Parts: sequence; C-alpha cells; structure tokens
Amino acid sequence: MSADVQGLAVRYGEAWAAHDLDEIMAMHTDDTVFHLHGGGEPAVGLSAVRDAFATAMEQWPDIRFDRKRVHIGSGHFVSEYEMTPSKDGHEIVCDGVDVFTVEGGRIARKDSYLDLAAVQRQLVELAGPPAYDQSSALRGHPRTPARMGRVGLEPTTWRLKVRPQERYRTAANGKKLHRAWIGTATNCC
Repeated sequence: MSADVQGLAVRYGEAWAAHDLDEIMAMHTDDTVFHLHGGGEPAVGLSAVRDAFATAMEQWPDIRFDRKRVHIGSGHFVSEYEMTPSKDGHEIVCDGVDVFTVEGGRIARKDSYLDLAAVQRQLVELAGPPAYDQSSALRGHPRTPARMGRVGLEPTTWRLKVRPQERYRTAANGKKLHRAWIGTATNCC
C-alpha cells in the first residue's frame, strides 16, 4: 500500500509542477475535500475543489512548490514544501505542509497549512507605505503621528508647535505654590 501512496505522491507533485489541473483532479475522489486552514471554509466535492485550485492558479500563475520532505504512511502522505508565487515580478516565499488522506488509490482529503502571516507581510512590503492624508489625521484617523511608527511611515511632514499654558499647583490652603508650562502638539503644516 505505501508504494501505491508513494507513487500517488510523486505523480501529484509532478502534476502541480506542470500546473495540469485535469491531471491533479484525476487523482482526487468524487467526494474529495480541500481545506486551506486559515483561508476559509473547506471546498467539498470535485467541482468545488477544482474551482479552488483553478482560482489559486489564476491568482498565482507561476506558483511552484519546492519539496523539503515527504512522509509516506498507510492511507496518507504528508508533504512539506516551500511555496513560491510572485506578484509584480517579486517572489513571495512561505513554508507549507499538506496532509493527504488516500482512499482507493486517490486523494480523499487535502489539508493545507501555509505560513499566511509570511505571505501577508511580504505583500504589505511590496505595496509600500500607505498614502498619508493629513486631513484624515485631523479627523482622528488611525494614522496620526503617534501611531505612524506602527505602519512604518516617517512623520517627516509633522512639526510640533508648543503652545505654553500656565498651570498652577494649589496647596491645601488654596495658595498657588508654583507655575509650570505644558506644551500641546498641533499640526502646523
């Protein structure tokens, strides 16, 4: 049985490398399930799984999977790989693991686990910093100067103007003890 599973694993990897959707789907059962964990609900049935795979191939037409390890067992195999699609000519790399359940020599279930945080981080880096609109900052937009460091923007267009205000500390007997100056930051640009 494990020799059959090993042969299926090899053929399946070759079909993905060739982006041959018909060959990939020929290795799945009619009631197959595909679940990209962290990416939504599972696709159930041959048609839904085909649609999910076709969408992935359309989104990432040059996607490739470089296998690191494959673990073969009775009725299952596990593939560890590095997935590399590209966006606008820049490669995006993430680790992945697929767990396959094999029934009757075909794939009955495929559970995929990708480092989606790494993909998201790389996509954000490719997009660059978001445009900054000072008028939105004045309305309390989340990208105000205090929060700009969180999104990687340099607050070079902001200058602080200090407006001194007198403040007195009062003693218990009501007398003014001393005066202090405090500053308030405003957008002067």
